[in-house]
Amino acid sequence: WSVKSDGSLDKGAEIISPVLTDTKENWINMKKVCSIIEPLAEINDNSGGHVHIGTPILGNDIRSYINFLKLWSTYENVLFKFTYGNFGTHRPRIVKHAAPISNLFWKCSQKYKNAEIPDILREINIERYHAVNFKNAYNREKYDIHNTIEFRCPNGTLKSAIWQNNINTFVKLLNYAKSNNFDNDMIEKRHKENENIYEDLAFYNEFYIDQVLELCDTIFDNNLDKIYFLRQYLKSFETNIEYKVLNKQITRD
Repeated sequence: WSVKSDGSLDKGAEIISPVLTDTKENWINMKKVCSIIEPLAEINDNSGGHVHIGTPILGNDIRSYINFLKLWSTYENVLFKFTYGNFGTHRPRIVKHAAPISNLFWKCSQKYKNAEIPDILREINIERYHAVNFKNAYNREKYDIHNTIEFRCPNGTLKSAIWQNNINTFVKLLNYAKSNNFDNDMIEKRHKENENIYEDLAFYNEFYIDQVLELCDTIFDNNLDKIYFLRQYLKSFETNIEYKVLNKQITRD
């Protein structure tokens, strides 16, 4: 683990993990790091919780990329609220550093159905300051710190349970995108029903119970993952428009 300065923070630092895999030791180490930092620092108004996942998870099939763009675009309203973690809403400068990207993703998913992966990457890589960033995605065959999909929308947190929930959800989204069970008809129907709310953060603060249940049943294959996603999304049905208001503590072993 390392610490470095970050120009987007008025006063503070960025903590960077090494490349992690899904092992008990890594989750324990994450919890230790959070417990070391928590008494000494706080999450400020511009702290993000970025997650990088190796691009090879999607493989070399253009359909996996198209499916992921559709999936994220359709449920971006649910995913944003989930990634607020234990805060009531998004951090104040999220649009500057991790803006919603639903509309571009959907446009590209329709335009590049029969294209090559580099074609779609050129279109979606307009800049890095969006909720999901493919600037470092080169479709290489190996895992590498410079070959990742970056999820930038999560609020910063020192709660290891929230880190685990976020990482698990992003991995499951990507896995479902390359699954043979991808339900294209359901996704397109839901997207059409949502077309008037995308990229409006006021709507992203609302609860969408039918949609969140639909997403959970779609990407998770066990009830425990569903429960932890729902707890973090619902936050005991508390709604707060002030970023600094903390909701009920979310726990996970």
